[in-house]
Amino acid sequence: AGHGGSVCDQYAFSISGEKINEVEQSDVILKNSIEGQIIHMNLQECPESIDILEDDVGNQWILIETTSGIQLSRWEGSEISPFQFQAELTSFTHPETYRPIELSDKIYTLYRNQLMTLGSSSGYGNDIWFLERPLGSSESWYPTPTPEPLWSTPAALSRADHFLSNPVLVTSGNSIQHALWSTTGGNINYSSFDGTHWNQPVSILTSPGEVVGDLSVAVGIDGNLILVWDNPELNELFISWANQSNAIAPGEWIYPLTILGASGGRSPDVSVSQDGSIYVAYSVPLNENRGIYLIKSHQPLQVGEPIEWDSPVKVFDGVSAGWSMVGSPELTLLEEGNVIIQWEKLSSPPSENILGLYSARFADSVISDPEEIKVGEISWSKLVSGPEGYLHRVWHEIDTNGRLRLWHQYSADQGLHWSDEVSISTYFTTGGVSDLLYDKSGYLHLIVISESGLISLGNNASLTLQDWIFTDGEWNLDEQVSLEDLTDPISLQGSSPDNRTLAALFAAGYLPDNSQLEPQDGLFYSERPINWDGGTPVSLPTLTPQPTAVVTEEPGLSPTPVLVFSVESGSQQLALLNNRIALILLGGIPAGVIVIFVIIRGVRKRKS
Repeated sequence: AGHGGSVCDQYAFSISGEKINEVEQSDVILKNSIEGQIIHMNLQECPESIDILEDDVGNQWILIETTSGIQLSRWEGSEISPFQFQAELTSFTHPETYRPIELSDKIYTLYRNQLMTLGSSSGYGNDIWFLERPLGSSESWYPTPTPEPLWSTPAALSRADHFLSNPVLVTSGNSIQHALWSTTGGNINYSSFDGTHWNQPVSILTSPGEVVGDLSVAVGIDGNLILVWDNPELNELFISWANQSNAIAPGEWIYPLTILGASGGRSPDVSVSQDGSIYVAYSVPLNENRGIYLIKSHQPLQVGEPIEWDSPVKVFDGVSAGWSMVGSPELTLLEEGNVIIQWEKLSSPPSENILGLYSARFADSVISDPEEIKVGEISWSKLVSGPEGYLHRVWHEIDTNGRLRLWHQYSADQGLHWSDEVSISTYFTTGGVSDLLYDKSGYLHLIVISESGLISLGNNASLTLQDWIFTDGEWNLDEQVSLEDLTDPISLQGSSPDNRTLAALFAAGYLPDNSQLEPQDGLFYSERPINWDGGTPVSLPTLTPQPTAVVTEEPGLSPTPVLVFSVESGSQQLALLNNRIALILLGGIPAGVIVIFVIIRGVRKRKS
C-alpha cells in the first residue's frame, strides 16, 4: 500500500493466526475466523506491528503501532470501535526524575479487563517498566449517540483567488477578537468578532512598496491595536495603530511609519509591557549585520505624538557565530522589563531550512550567551509565559522520514534553567501547523492541525483540528474535529477571548464548489467551550537542573511506586521494575497472565 510516496508491505491477519491470501492493494485486512467477518482498514501510514489480543470474555482487541504512536480498538462481534491513541505506551515522564522515557520492546496482554504492558526504557537508564490501564466498559468504546464535537464548524472569513498570508489573531480587553492578514498588492485586511458574528473584512492599510512580509500585532495598555510588519523589498519595518473600538474603519489607522534604526529588519515580533513601552524583536537575516535585534520605544504610545525609539540592541551576532542566515525571532516579556528571545538558525538561500533553535535573555541590560535549544530540522516553535513565572516552549522537529514530532520544555525560573525535552506526540504528515497559548483560566493549550493520525475505516485521510491540554504535568488530547473539506494548512493562531472559550484562526486550502481547479487559499475560524475541570492547570514539579538517580546495590522488595496517568478512556498505572528484580516482581502477577505474555509474544504478527 502506498502512503506518503512510500510502499508498505502487505498485512493480513486473522484471530486464529490464519493468513489471508486475498490482500487488496491499499488495505490492512483483519478477519475474525469465528464470525467470518473481514474488516478492511485504510491505514494512513505504514504499520510497524499489529497485535490481536483476546480478553477474558472472548472479545478481540486490535493494537496497531505506527511511527505516530500506538492505537487500540475494541472488536466486539460485528463492530469495531474507533481507534484511540495510547500515548504513554510510547513515551512518558519518569515519576521521580521527570526525565523523558522512551519505551521499546513491548509485550502486551489482557487480564481482568486490564491492558498490561511490559517494556524496556531507552535514553535515560536501562529499566524495565510495567504499565497497566483499565479497558473500561463497552459503552466507553462505542459511544451512543456519537457526541457532537466541541469545536464549531469552521466559518470562512475570506475565500480568495489570490495569495493570502500572515493571519494574526489577538483579543482586546473587551473580549473582542481582532483578525488581520495580508493579500496580494500589500493590502492588510481586518475583521473583528464579538462572540456572535464576524464583521465583513475590510482593507485597512496598504504597505509602502505594496509588499507585506510578516505581520505581528499587540494590544496596548490604552486599547490600541499596534501592528508591525516588514517589507522585504524595501528592507524596512513599519508600524501603524488604531483604537480597538474603531479598528474596522480604515481612516482610523495611522499612516504606516518607518521604525527608525531598524533598517534591514525582517520577521518582527511586537509586544507591549505593563508600562506601555513597545518592544520589537527582529532579525537581519543576511549580509554583514546579520543577527537578532531588540528595539524599544522611549516612552508609551502617545496619541498625536511620534514614536521615539531607543537604539537597537544586538542580541545575537550571526557574523561572529559563523551563521549563513539568521531566522525569525520570537519575543516574550518577563518580569521587571526583562525579555527572552527565541530564534532560528537557517541554511543559506535558496533552501532556507531551519537547522536549529536558540534563545537568549536580556535582563538588567545584560545579554546572556545564546542557548542552543535543539539542533536539527525544525519546522515551527513557540515560547509562552504563564502564571507564576513559568515559561513553556514547544517545537516541531522533522525526523529522517519527514514526519513531525512535537517536543516540550518548561522553565520555572524565567528561563534560567529548563527541563529536559519531552515528546508530546508524533504526526506522519510533512505539513501541520500549531499554536501554544494560555486560556483565561490559566490552562496551557496546544492547538494542532494535521492529518488525523488515527486509523480510519474509510478511504480518505482528512485534516484534524486538535486541542491538547497540559494538566497535572502531562499533555492530554482533549478534543478534536475533522476538517474534511480543507487541505494544506498554512498557519494557525489561537486565542482565548474569555474564560469559557478557546478560538483558532487558520489559513488552509479549499476547493471551490463544482471546481476541478487547484485548492485556493481561505481563512477560517473555529471555537470551542473550555469548561475544563479535569486537573490542575500547569501543575509542575520543582525543577532540578541536574537530577541524579540514587542507586543501591541490592534493593529490597519494598512496595513499587505507582503513577496514575490520564488517558482517553480510563486511567493508566505505571511502575518501574529494577532489572535485577523484574522477574521477582512479576511473580506477583498470576501465572496465567505470564503464560499469556509468552503466547502473545509467540504469535505476534509482523510484516509478511
